[in-house]
Amino acid sequence: MANQAISLYAVGDISPSRATPDDLFDLARPVLKEADITFAQLEGTYSEKGAPQIYRPVALHISPRNLSAVKNAGFNIVSCAGNHNLDYGLEAFVDSIENVRAAGVAVIGAGKDLNEARKPAIMQVRGARVGFLGRIAIVPPNYNVDISKPGMAQLRVATAYERREFDQPGLPPRIYTIPREEDVKEIIEDIEKLRPQVDVLVWSCHWGVQHARGMVADYQKQVGHMVIDAGADLILGHHPHLLHAIEVYRGKAIFYSMGNFAFDAYAIVPKEIIEKYGPYNVPEEIRRRGRERNRERWGIDEEYDPDYPTNQHPPVSRNTVIVKCSIVDKKIQRISIVPVLLNKKGQPEPLSAASQAGAEVVKFQEESSKEFGTKLIIEGDEATVIES
Repeated sequence: MANQAISLYAVGDISPSRATPDDLFDLARPVLKEADITFAQLEGTYSEKGAPQIYRPVALHISPRNLSAVKNAGFNIVSCAGNHNLDYGLEAFVDSIENVRAAGVAVIGAGKDLNEARKPAIMQVRGARVGFLGRIAIVPPNYNVDISKPGMAQLRVATAYERREFDQPGLPPRIYTIPREEDVKEIIEDIEKLRPQVDVLVWSCHWGVQHARGMVADYQKQVGHMVIDAGADLILGHHPHLLHAIEVYRGKAIFYSMGNFAFDAYAIVPKEIIEKYGPYNVPEEIRRRGRERNRERWGIDEEYDPDYPTNQHPPVSRNTVIVKCSIVDKKIQRISIVPVLLNKKGQPEPLSAASQAGAEVVKFQEESSKEFGTKLIIEGDEATVIES
């Protein structure tokens, strides 16, 4: 029994928001359902309650009926610590978490109070115990949890700027990011408390710089190493909307961002407008305004692409992966990735790493990991990250 491999699969951000949500996972479902444990970051508020927070430029309010597609795709644990999970206020946030659990999916990183948000989820499979903890560093105002206030377990980060050359006006400054000491202390306490209870410990964090290819912030590297040193076996990062680096530190894998996986994103043209006019007939004025908003908010100068109406992120965000971990004798023995491309229907489509398209995704992932010298070895349909 102990020698039988247990499979843990993980992906980045998912946010099904469509009339037929099961369709979103049609191509990936056969792969995802192979696993004993399947993890994702769930973005958005899945509730009929609440009202949009006035300071949020994009608020994700999604019908809870979409959650059946999450369960049907094979996901049995998600992080709800995301920067859109409280977009419709506290009542909708709590209701959303309850709806996720009612769908049969475990939740980490969020809760009705501090204890619940910090509480781990432990998945037991054939005698092995796999524990998960969740945090968020991308915390809008009042989204953090407190003693008796609903919210998300946060990792606060300070940012400092240093001028590079005094005789070079306009030169971009050096940017330093410093994690809050008390939050790091809490994170280490949670890991040390959970460690004796589980065989494999997974730490998840919503962090990083969105849409910035190849960038890993200082605080991520510092906290990532401290988390591994404290006893975590694997770090699963998400938020930036594209693949970021994989680092192998002390024999453990840190996925700084697994990218978008199944994210119905209407960042330029709202879903209601597409439903009203059709994807190819959106008025030019609406497209222009959406583009200007994105340029002002995030510095992204992207046109609305009617061929990708449900995936309004830059084309590089269509590269993503499924992380596959094999647990043998209660330890992670192998980690690999399955390359995935998001198609015109917004569906994640798994590819063979040996195919031309699959090899391009692997190359993109490896180039994003250049800072750490991580090499991905294509073996059959997958690319190996760690082989014990």
